[in-house]
Amino acid sequence: MSLVLKQVFNKDRTFRPVRKFERGTQHFDMYEVLKASSLDVMLDFKQAVQLPQGKGLHDWVAVHVVHFFNRINLIYGNISDSCTEQSCPVMSGGPEYEYRWQDDGKYKKPTALPAPKYMSLLMDWIEVQMNNKDIFPTNVGAPFPKTFMQVAKKILSRLFRVFVHVYYHHFDRVSQMGAEVHVDSCYMRFYYFVTEFNLMDHKQLEPLVFSKDQKFWPRWKFNRGMQRFELYRVLQASLNAGLDLKQAVQLPHGEGLHDWVTVHVVDFFNRINQIYGTISDSCTEQSCPVMSGGPKYEYHWQDDGKYKRPTALPAPKYMSLLMDWIEVQMNNKDIFPANVGTPFPKTFMQVAKKILSRLFRVFAHVYFHHFDRVSQMGAEAHVKTYYKSFYYFVTEFNLMDHKQLEPLVFNKDRTFRPKWKFEPRTPHLVLHKKAQASLDTMLYFKQMVQLPHGEGLHNWVAVHVVDFFNGINLIYGTISDSCTEQSCPVMSGGPKYEYRWQDDGKYKRPTALPAPKYMSLLMDWIEVQINNKDIFPINAGTPFPKTFMQVAKKILSRLFRVFVHVYFHHFDHVSQMGAEAHVNTYYKYFYYFVTEFNLMDHKQLEPLVFNKDRTFRPKRKFEPGTQRFELHKKAQASLNAGLDLKQAVQLPHGEGLHDWVAVHVVDFFNRINLIYGTISDSCTEQSCPVMSGGPKYEYRWQDDGKYKRPTALPAPKYMSLLMDWIEVQINNEDIFPTNGTPFPKTFMQVAKKILSRLFRVFVHVYIHHFDRVSHMGAEAHVNTCYKHFYYFVTEFNLTDHKELEPLKEMTSRMCH
Repeated sequence: MSLVLKQVFNKDRTFRPVRKFERGTQHFDMYEVLKASSLDVMLDFKQAVQLPQGKGLHDWVAVHVVHFFNRINLIYGNISDSCTEQSCPVMSGGPEYEYRWQDDGKYKKPTALPAPKYMSLLMDWIEVQMNNKDIFPTNVGAPFPKTFMQVAKKILSRLFRVFVHVYYHHFDRVSQMGAEVHVDSCYMRFYYFVTEFNLMDHKQLEPLVFSKDQKFWPRWKFNRGMQRFELYRVLQASLNAGLDLKQAVQLPHGEGLHDWVTVHVVDFFNRINQIYGTISDSCTEQSCPVMSGGPKYEYHWQDDGKYKRPTALPAPKYMSLLMDWIEVQMNNKDIFPANVGTPFPKTFMQVAKKILSRLFRVFAHVYFHHFDRVSQMGAEAHVKTYYKSFYYFVTEFNLMDHKQLEPLVFNKDRTFRPKWKFEPRTPHLVLHKKAQASLDTMLYFKQMVQLPHGEGLHNWVAVHVVDFFNGINLIYGTISDSCTEQSCPVMSGGPKYEYRWQDDGKYKRPTALPAPKYMSLLMDWIEVQINNKDIFPINAGTPFPKTFMQVAKKILSRLFRVFVHVYFHHFDHVSQMGAEAHVNTYYKYFYYFVTEFNLMDHKQLEPLVFNKDRTFRPKRKFEPGTQRFELHKKAQASLNAGLDLKQAVQLPHGEGLHDWVAVHVVDFFNRINLIYGTISDSCTEQSCPVMSGGPKYEYRWQDDGKYKRPTALPAPKYMSLLMDWIEVQINNEDIFPTNGTPFPKTFMQVAKKILSRLFRVFVHVYIHHFDRVSHMGAEAHVNTCYKHFYYFVTEFNLTDHKELEPLKEMTSRMCH
């Protein structure tokens, strides 16, 4: 094995070399198999860790040990700046698990050490083991020593401790970096690998595995060869294939309903048990003295034993009794017969419904009380996907009624508000399907809202109004429990925007109302409009009334107010629910649609569009037909095609450097202006009295006007002056010519100055406001934009290294 330098963390803040195999060796080939089999194509992890046919177990373990060392080393590198001797004086995983270091050198006895010291010793020790050819032979045919598996197990058990420490103590940092999915995926692969080959026992894995007594709760399984085992495999295959969840729960042709319900009950028990396990450390008798789903829904325990009457219990106790009770039911062959052909008892469906209704309570408790913990673990998508699967299943077969499902379904009166649908076989339904097909394939939003060829504008607007009503109604539902008459006594969007209700009934004059009341009236009013066939005709050929567009605009402008209220007053709750990406995506879709067809003016959209004075700062655009416009389209096409950012910034063949820099300066101005806009409400003269990037870097403003000397200013003032100054430069045809005039000799000097000043916005946002970026669910967007910026300015030497110093450490992790 050889060592090849790559930008990866090490103990001295220099780069710890990534461990690689020599080309041409058997291990190199197998390592390539490992990467191709799972990481590149994202196969199911259980399948990815299987031993390839014809390969030796020791070789397979060896390449995985090296792989996990490289990945976990990199993961710890991402959070190492927050893991100090002060923050982590002892290497541990929460209050219950403390890890002591022991080796054959200085630490012959188990010794408590600060986490950074422990990590440094651990990485050094693993490197020694992997570089020892007597333990990890690299020559084809050289046998592994008898002690190999013992050493491999020791390495893996110690690497597991890094996961434990990161998950318990630094997952907020992982979340800030937008790396939850990466860390979770790496841990899942690690877990499936070590359990597949029994390289760690359940006791060692305990810190990250839940059970009622903090021991391993066995997963309930079907015996191989049973009819039900095969049916369970059909179910798993449907889920793993990524089928539409509504389709996945359908009863397979020729199968019995009771069997299908059985395998789902078992699957839901296993999965929901695991979900509760991810938050069990935060669910204690102190934090959750009563099992509940928010303030309105309290669940009492009742059984045939000790608790013959409904009894209020702490949530952990309730959960323990629930899981025990379900296991008893599933292990009772009189209820869940295992033998093919044994009939189900008449009481089976009654018991299955009871199990499912009680498992639903786990979802309710997790969503209402512990979704912040789910978010910290980066498991929102997993939990939400599984809840959707559960919901579609129980509603498909009427296994729970709407009253039971009420805690997680919104409507103004906490009852079920039916989704508005188009009638089958109407032209609107066909058009609605076209719109949904575009969404489902995740087309570029600007392209997606375009009017389809041959379709009428009124029809296109009608189906979108209905879709936005359904979607925004659902979004408000996710935060409605925190939107009360006490918390939101007036419907508003921050201190500046207050919305009053007016209609043709009780409220003939604009009236200030509590937000929940306003929302209820709004949803009722919209339902009346879209159910009025004189306004929204559904029969083919029936013309739209002249007033249709006026009504549609009014509906959309009022729905926009829901977005404003949610973003300003309840986005912390959206974040807790892990729904930032969904809400942001839906808002973008809404915004592109209403602006594409001029259905709302800029004055109405103002609350969610940033500029220094809270009015609309126009986006700088190139004129169609100009050379620079075509070049801008090339740059955007590269980005939209998902090209590697290093490749995307390369100068296109035959193009001039000055033109390429000009279009990028304008693009970065637009993008960074928008990024700062997302956090501008938290960047005030009180919170940021000086424009800076942490205590070490302070930026002073200087120009040719009022500030002829470098002057310390509050960050908002600095930002306002900066954006004004850049607009002046890029609107100056003598500097940024647009009509074929050659660039001036000073162009590159000005461009460099603009870019170096824009970099300061990144510094300020990353160091002072990244928590706000995280709340908005915009980490990935900001990180991608920064990487694009960094690769561009370094490709063409447009900013010197001294200017880039404040984000050097983060850049080394992000841009390598």
